[in-house]
Amino acid sequence: MSGKKKEEKTGLQGFLEDQVPKLPEKVQPYAKQAIPILVQIAAFFDKAWPVIKKYFEIVKQKWIKYNLEELVPFFFGLICAFLGGYYMATIAALEAFRTFGWKAISPHVKVLMEDGKKVAEALKKDHKKDDNQDNIPDVQQLKPAEYLVRHLDLLARTVEPDRVSSAFSGLLSGTVSVVAALKLKFAKAVTLGNALAEVVQVSLRKHVVPPLKAVVPEDYKKWVEPVLLFIVRVVVMNIAFFFHRVVSAFHSAFRGGTLAARNLLPFLKKKYPHAPLVKDYEEETSWLDEGLGYTLAVLGLLFQWNMVSSGMPWLLWLIFFPLNILESILMYVVAYA
Repeated sequence: MSGKKKEEKTGLQGFLEDQVPKLPEKVQPYAKQAIPILVQIAAFFDKAWPVIKKYFEIVKQKWIKYNLEELVPFFFGLICAFLGGYYMATIAALEAFRTFGWKAISPHVKVLMEDGKKVAEALKKDHKKDDNQDNIPDVQQLKPAEYLVRHLDLLARTVEPDRVSSAFSGLLSGTVSVVAALKLKFAKAVTLGNALAEVVQVSLRKHVVPPLKAVVPEDYKKWVEPVLLFIVRVVVMNIAFFFHRVVSAFHSAFRGGTLAARNLLPFLKKKYPHAPLVKDYEEETSWLDEGLGYTLAVLGLLFQWNMVSSGMPWLLWLIFFPLNILESILMYVVAYA
């Protein structure tokens, strides 16, 4: 039996297949259908990771060579100008992190990253072990339960529990502060959404719920009102946040545009002191930064308005996929948690 076939039976797929019987019976058929997809996704990321790592190192070298860390505020300003309304919760969370002390949180992040690197290196070495010398890595010959136990044992031997526990406690404190700040920032939108939902729900209870209950089977009548009211609350809350996004888009576009311009022009003057336009640039007296900043703001607003009707371009959506997930989580926490 080849190593590949052995891995398919005893690796991730085998582990997932062993978990299916533990799920509710109605869910099991869907879980079985999802297993091949999950295995393919895992295989894709396994193959893609070396490529991502390679290009990351290239970008890192260019970043260091050209001191591009000086342009971090410029890139942040561009994101605010062109995507500020779309990622309003994420941007607000970043501002909250900065306000409540990134310096206090960053050591904990550093600890987790260091331990993460240790675990990654240990896993890499462990996956190459072939103690029985049969040209098949030992981890590919383990049963799912043994596979999981081996990795948990490796994790326990690699990390320092006190360091990790302290780091998670620090991150939790910072996260609680950020969530509190976000709830305060979006309190008006949440209040508006709840108020509108209450008004609409009164009408629904009078005119919609009774007719629906009349046509629904007896066993499901009890679900009509709570499900309908929940759907209405979600829809109304999204409408309230849409108006908040419009206001946020205007604010972030002009703020981000000026932030980008005021950080790009000094960088260009430093790198290219004799280039046209930037050679005579003076931060205190020049109108160039305002002109560029307002231009970026208008372009950002037009771009965001276009996304309202056509949606975010798929390539941009793919690049910012982690931010999309984070934005959804933050909005759920703010609105419903």
